[in-house]
Amino acid sequence: MPTKTINQAFAAAWESVNNPPLDSVNPHFKNKFASLGATIKAVREACRANGITYNQAFSLREEVQALRSWVSDAEGNRIDLSCMYFPQIDNPQQMGSHMTYMRRYLMQLDWGIVGEEDDDAERAMPEKPKDELAELWRECIQLGVKPEGLKSWYESKPFKGKKLDKLTAAERKQVETYLLDMRESIKQVTKER
Repeated sequence: MPTKTINQAFAAAWESVNNPPLDSVNPHFKNKFASLGATIKAVREACRANGITYNQAFSLREEVQALRSWVSDAEGNRIDLSCMYFPQIDNPQQMGSHMTYMRRYLMQLDWGIVGEEDDDAERAMPEKPKDELAELWRECIQLGVKPEGLKSWYESKPFKGKKLDKLTAAERKQVETYLLDMRESIKQVTKER
């Protein structure tokens, strides 16, 4: 019986690998995830059963780190899988933490396995930022600018009817300049009193 090619061995290993157990808890988000150790164990089991090894190596070139991965067999055959680039970090503890994180995620990506609870990308979504323009508008009103005056000025512009968060960058700049001038005028009058 002929032996498997490295492509066949990798395909069989990839098909048979199981998601690692969620054996760790993120202290910030309180979600469960698979540690690097659990991920390595899941991948090694699938590789061992199919006569291949999974490898990762870091390299540094011109202040940019790269994490590369590949599978190989006992005959010296190799399949290059992924390469992930990221900037060099000077702090050794931060770098070690970053490397562990990168290794875990690259391995899970290469093997099509899941290593964390599915939250429908909720944690990855940025918090809704405060609209600085709306904050500046409120600040002017708190300083004594009459809301009707601001509204009247706004309605005299070509962008009337648009909400602040729907303005173009140029329109936002125009409103920001007006509000900053208004705020500084009020502060100057208050200071002179």
